[in-house]
Amino acid sequence: MKSALRWTAVVTALAILAYVWATLDATPTSSAAMPEEHPRTELAPSRDALTPTNATAPSEDSRAAPQGRSEAASLATETEAVQETAGTALIRVRAFAKESGTALVGRTIVARPHGASTWSTSTTKLSRAAVGEAPTTDEHGRAELAVSARTAHTLSFLERMSSAGVDVPALELGETYEVDLGLAMEADLTFVGRVIDAETRAPIAGVSVRPETDGRSGSTPSGDTAQSDEQGYFEIRLKSWEVRFLGIEASDYPWVVVAAQAGHATRLEAFEIPLSRGATAEVRVHASGRPIAGASVQLSTKSYHLQVRRDLQSMYHRSQDPSWSATTDASGLARITGLPARVPLLLRVANQSEEHLDPSPVTLEPSGTRQLEIDIGRGTTITGRIQTSAGDAVGNAKIWRVVAQSPGPTLLSPHSEVAATTRSDANGRFVFEAVAAGDWWIGAAPRRGEQAPDALAPFAEHVALRGDEGTLEITLRTDVGLYIRGKVLDPDGKPTDSAVSATNVANGLWAYSNCDADSGFSIGPLLQAEYTVVAGGFGGSGAKSAPLNVPAGRSDVVLQLERAGALVVRIAPVGGERVEADLLLARTGVEYGWSKTSTRQGEREYDGLAPGVYSICATTTDGLFAQRTGIVVTAEGPAAEIELVLERGAVLELRYEGPDRVCNCSLYSNGTIVGGSGFERGTVETMAAPAGTVELRRRTGADTPPEVLVLTLTPGERRELVLGK
Repeated sequence: MKSALRWTAVVTALAILAYVWATLDATPTSSAAMPEEHPRTELAPSRDALTPTNATAPSEDSRAAPQGRSEAASLATETEAVQETAGTALIRVRAFAKESGTALVGRTIVARPHGASTWSTSTTKLSRAAVGEAPTTDEHGRAELAVSARTAHTLSFLERMSSAGVDVPALELGETYEVDLGLAMEADLTFVGRVIDAETRAPIAGVSVRPETDGRSGSTPSGDTAQSDEQGYFEIRLKSWEVRFLGIEASDYPWVVVAAQAGHATRLEAFEIPLSRGATAEVRVHASGRPIAGASVQLSTKSYHLQVRRDLQSMYHRSQDPSWSATTDASGLARITGLPARVPLLLRVANQSEEHLDPSPVTLEPSGTRQLEIDIGRGTTITGRIQTSAGDAVGNAKIWRVVAQSPGPTLLSPHSEVAATTRSDANGRFVFEAVAAGDWWIGAAPRRGEQAPDALAPFAEHVALRGDEGTLEITLRTDVGLYIRGKVLDPDGKPTDSAVSATNVANGLWAYSNCDADSGFSIGPLLQAEYTVVAGGFGGSGAKSAPLNVPAGRSDVVLQLERAGALVVRIAPVGGERVEADLLLARTGVEYGWSKTSTRQGEREYDGLAPGVYSICATTTDGLFAQRTGIVVTAEGPAAEIELVLERGAVLELRYEGPDRVCNCSLYSNGTIVGGSGFERGTVETMAAPAGTVELRRRTGADTPPEVLVLTLTPGERRELVLGK
């Protein structure tokens, strides 16, 4: 059972990541937080949102407003409407520009409750907001928020939710608390980088550096541009809340992007940016030996693959994947130059009504040329029947063929890489023609954001093709309108927010849902089977409810969370400046009990931790490392607080050249996990490591022991390893 979960975890992680990136394209009026164990998305503002309009100076009264609790015996009548709900207190906010003290008009203020594993808010144009709403500051830069009494909150601007904000203590019923909330308006970040050739380590002069947008922003951010000097260095001043990424463009080198972060303000701390020269793909398209002229050939990749040394703090995303294309000539040849090297590229070929998608990513070497042959219209014919668990045919079902990310079945996501679609006939029969060799998932298509009574469970079978099958017959399973529904209670038996997961190990399935505003949850549509349902944080560190085994279709499930503890982690400043780091938190004695996240403003608070003993490590992309073990977290008393001091560690550059599509590695120091990652064949993954002796464990299969490499690393070392050969 545990071995099956190992492979399920790979599918789950990729599915969650795809969901997070894809949902960033939209800007909803309400936002629901992911569980704490997963990287939280940051809301990036547009330029217009950062420019105050009709801003007026604070009045003498507002300048003199005290910070903290008000002695007022009762609230004004106009405020009472906001506090109609019993059990609330009031926070009054004055928003101002840090540089000038000018009142900030039209800014949205949010109050995040401490200890919530999930959380959501809706915005309002009013300056007075009820519990669960985010108000907009008035012409004096003021706003009022009703919040739950006896619960501490963190107050921040909506466009700066990634910042630390201002902590407001738990207030008594009817109490008022006044807060001054400042916002930096001018460039606050100096970023120095050095551009070098990845193979020769020689500096590259004349490189263009400019602010770059991503999928979270509607337009290209404003800001200075820069150019590298003869030693490859550049310096640029940025607004850290607006410019998250810098595009790096140089002659003969494919375009890349870097995340602009603190801690790189001088040449001694310069962020190193290695560039590899472009590669070439020559794709020859034919049908049964006859060259096809005018066919469209496209190579594409996920945008985050173009990011240099990506981490959890900032991961690049575009709403449209980067792509490169060409059209075949009379000989059937399409030549595409300037392609990124050591990046997984998906190959699509389209000719009139025929389309070919190769499920195995193509990877290229710097300055190299790779020749590919595509016989369009040729491949395996997959025929089959889609039916319910009871064996009843499902007619007119939309069926997807999707590039498989790992072995075994899965539940399809609306954001899957779809290669082809078809529909079943009245008898549930369907067909896919000319399917290329490789690994596929085939199953009922999911419905985006809909839980209808007639929705089909998007269960997909894993189909591996050699290419010589001719015709392959398969049977697909699905069921109609089956959900698991219920509610979540806190340790005191009161309704609460939480994430809820449902797992079926036999089918390798995992699905989850966040609670709605009434603490209810609904997971599905699902296959007819029994599922283990748990509320609480993912991984072994989050406080959970007791697991409950229920069949799909149950609607009266009640889950109660266990009592939880908290942990505050701070990163000691380096050279007088705060440093951001990725964090890996592991619960001692719990298999697969670790989670990865990152700091904000050099700090991270973990709420909702299961009582126990923990270890934590902090890493940066340039090889700084810190670790602490034996941290005791209890459900009673204040949060445990620790400070981590970063020291020079090492950097591992891992490349996988084995038969599997994805390589899964874990890094251990003194028996404690300090790093973990999954990356695609042919790509390079950077992993920070402590100096000294470490173990790199690569999973080689569900039922086989891991491959273990024992390494001795020195401070500042950069070690390249090729795995899977």
